[in-house]
Amino acid sequence: MVIATNGYTGDATPELKRRIVPVASHIIATEELAPELAASLIPKGRTLSDTRRVLCYYRMSPDGKRMVFGGRARFTR
Repeated sequence: MVIATNGYTGDATPELKRRIVPVASHIIATEELAPELAASLIPKGRTLSDTRRVLCYYRMSPDGKRMVFGGRARFTR
């Protein structure tokens, strides 16, 4: 089971109120791309990922105008 909360965990999970579980993650996007360039980057519109060291993924935004990059950060060996 996963209980995802922000910094204000409520009364539903009192044992989590004083615990912090950091998850380093990020997502960025390019500026709007020309339609020809966007179509050539990921021709079949799939999500591409690499999990060799940490999870990283690339995909086109839902409107098809930007490349989106996301992943998990790893701060330990």
